[in-house]
Amino acid sequence: MKRLHLFSFASLFMCAFALLSCSSDDDKVSSDTIKANIVGTWQATHVSGYIFDKNERVVEVDKDIMGEDSERFIFKDDGTCQYLSAYSEITKDWSDKETYKYDINENKIYFHTLIGVLESAYTVISINGNSAIVEHNLDNDPQHPQRITLIKLR
Repeated sequence: MKRLHLFSFASLFMCAFALLSCSSDDDKVSSDTIKANIVGTWQATHVSGYIFDKNERVVEVDKDIMGEDSERFIFKDDGTCQYLSAYSEITKDWSDKETYKYDINENKIYFHTLIGVLESAYTVISINGNSAIVEHNLDNDPQHPQRITLIKLR
């Protein structure tokens, strides 16, 4: 009988431990964590979900990003971010450069034009000293989510 009680107690303990050790789907990255890690140069390395192809059609992808498809975000501590895309191996420069204001609220980064118009919002899934994962909706369309993995270059 003692063995049965011991087994029951051990089983109950294991179930409780399993339930408590699982993270909640509601876990969010805090704005303090984002603010502590965001300043610097971030290189997009992988994209999944939806993108625009060369003909501006929405297509589904799951691929590493390199070459002319490269994108960078340079977050500065003054609240501005330079977005760079379309890297040219020939000129060794970015052909598309745009500057935005950004602000952080909860687990989101909001990008505004320099005159204050909201351009887009990214949800930060994870961020630490050298990597981040963000999500947003392509053209603000919830039918076309996009997830981007970034590494911090400096």
